[in-house]
Amino acid sequence: MADPSSIYMRYFIYSPTQAEQKKRIESGISTARVKMPKILHNGVYRVYTDIVRDFNQARAAYGDARIVCQQDIRTAVLRDTD
Repeated sequence: MADPSSIYMRYFIYSPTQAEQKKRIESGISTARVKMPKILHNGVYRVYTDIVRDFNQARAAYGDARIVCQQDIRTAVLRDTD
């Protein structure tokens, strides 16, 4: 695994508040069902709402944010479907 201070390390976070905002905004734009992105972590796809370099800034914006995983962005396996 890469050094945690590397420029490639990212926090994949989930915030229920941010998820609700995204759903509300996207439902106003389209009638299609909102699909939340997922990341493969320890063999399981996990839903996330944002990718950030500094968790403290994300926590300031969304107080209910939690870390889904911390991973090198170059090796992350992402999926945009349910």
